[in-house]
Amino acid sequence: MLEIKNGAIFVADVHCMPEDSSFYEFLDAILCEKIKCNQLILLGDIFALLIGKIPKSIQDNKKVIDKINELANKIELIYFAGNHDFYLDNIFTNVKIYKREVVFARHNNKILCLAHGDIFLPKFTQFALNLLQNNFILTFLCLLNTLCFNLIYKKICNRQKVKILYKKLENFKEIVSKRMQSYKAFLEKNDLKIDMIIEGHFHQGKSYKFDNVDYFNLDAFANDRSFFILEYAELKKQCFKK
Repeated sequence: MLEIKNGAIFVADVHCMPEDSSFYEFLDAILCEKIKCNQLILLGDIFALLIGKIPKSIQDNKKVIDKINELANKIELIYFAGNHDFYLDNIFTNVKIYKREVVFARHNNKILCLAHGDIFLPKFTQFALNLLQNNFILTFLCLLNTLCFNLIYKKICNRQKVKILYKKLENFKEIVSKRMQSYKAFLEKNDLKIDMIIEGHFHQGKSYKFDNVDYFNLDAFANDRSFFILEYAELKKQCFKK
């Protein structure tokens, strides 16, 4: 089981664009110990689009990729792939990578569930995401992109530039309540009780309590440069300032 240290930093949904230097500077601040951190957990969608099978995607994001690899040689770095980052194994070194899954972790005598959050979604959305995770489908799309001289990749990137990343969901507590039922069924299969769930994906920055389980949805770094420090089972929000 993954061990989460006191002082671990969580970051979610950076949606980092090549022309935006804020996340690079955040990583550098950790590397230079301006921000104290002994364990960094990246909860998915760290890049606007990063696909390990597309060289252009790696090239565009190389500066931040190299900084993550540099930092991973100094502290423990854990990366949850989201729905904007795929096939990361050949990109990062010394980084523990989890794909679309729920990961159980231990912290301060409590059991945590960690995930990007693109799970337990409506059936059609789940089906579409599963297609994108399919090795054959993604390999075909990457080949098609190569034949089109990266036109598909560039078009998706251009859409990301104008995408509104924060939308307040008025019914988010209801959405989470339904998700908790899915988590409950999942946990019963694994015969495990938990104390806390930490997710990204939704960009809402909300926390609730359901049947003694604390649920946290993290704010997106892309929205307010927020990151979260976990100490003694308390999750504290901070915002990175250059």
